[in-house]
Amino acid sequence: MCIAIIPIIAIGSDYDEMLQNALAQLNNDYLENWTFNEERIVDGVVTEAQYDPRFKDKWQLQSIQGKSPTPEERKKFVQGKIKETGGDVGQEQRRDLKSLVTLKSLELIEESEEYWLFDFIPDGEGENRKFMALLHGELKISKQSLTIDYIDVRNETIIKPRLGFRVDEFFSRIEFTRLKNSGPVVPSSIDFRIRAKALGMVNIDEKIVLTYRNYQNVEEAY
Repeated sequence: MCIAIIPIIAIGSDYDEMLQNALAQLNNDYLENWTFNEERIVDGVVTEAQYDPRFKDKWQLQSIQGKSPTPEERKKFVQGKIKETGGDVGQEQRRDLKSLVTLKSLELIEESEEYWLFDFIPDGEGENRKFMALLHGELKISKQSLTIDYIDVRNETIIKPRLGFRVDEFFSRIEFTRLKNSGPVVPSSIDFRIRAKALGMVNIDEKIVLTYRNYQNVEEAY
């Protein structure tokens, strides 16, 4: 496959509509009609959970390191999901992805027969805006499906977003897949890493890997 490394080209009207349509597909609608499994790996600990919109408690913890969780572990898991999703255990915070990618900053940096690769300056809200502006964003769109394959956000050098806080490594990648031929675009995996130091004393070293699988429409689940 021949890949063309092209000079950076500012995005014009030829790409605006395609990019807007691709970003518009990153919404929460699938959470109303699809069930799926989540595998989460944090500090080497593997947890398995299932999401099902038909139940009051939509998230159910199934196992920790292959063993059945205790009632207290199940309760803690649900509380963590509520905190993670901003108060609604049935919602994932994908709304930030649209505001993260600003069309004005997008630049086409690579093109092949199969994809477009764009560079962008990540945007944020409130206190996060200054930090996000110091990072580098990358977005890949499939030419066949006209959907986003992945969104990357990372630092290229050591950054100091505020006094007393230094970030040595920041990396976040969300990969997507389309369900069936015309189904929703959903996350297939999330990879997050951060190494930082606060006030020269507190070390932060976190790595989280999430994998989503077994998507099934609730009308076909049983």
